Amino acid sequence: MSESNGIRGTVTDTAAGAYSYAQRSLDRVVPPASRQQAYDQVQTFAHTRPILFSALVAQVIFCSTPILIFSAFVFSTLVFAFGVALLFSLFWFGLALFVLVPALLGAASIAVLVWAWALGSFLAARWLYVQLVGGENTKAVRVKSVDGAGAPPSKEF
Repeated sequence: MSESNGIRGTVTDTAAGAYSYAQRSLDRVVPPASRQQAYDQVQTFAHTRPILFSALVAQVIFCSTPILIFSAFVFSTLVFAFGVALLFSLFWFGLALFVLVPALLGAASIAVLVWAWALGSFLAARWLYVQLVGGENTKAVRVKSVDGAGAPPSKEF
């Protein structure tokens, strides 16, 4: 018996908390004074024109169901369309990666080969130059650089 009271108490507390949260949210959107003024105007309209008021209430009650169903349809269609578009895009991105990765590997390989060819050509030309002109008559190329202390030491290359 205490378990049902415990469950009932938990459900009651949860419902009270949800109602309190909804009331606070509604108070932030529409102030209580404005809401009370609207309630009073609706009540006055219902007392002064009861036939028109009852016709409007019947229209709102019976037309709200199709409008809610249509709104749910539109929302679910949008969610489905965005989901399909996301999956479609991810599929084609993945397929494009199968082309991009080999292309990048090929381009990187060609870049390394061109760099190695240029370096080898430079080293061979330098060696040939030193052999033909002679190592004693060549001047060292001096490049100035500034170290951390600010003194510009010369380095030979």
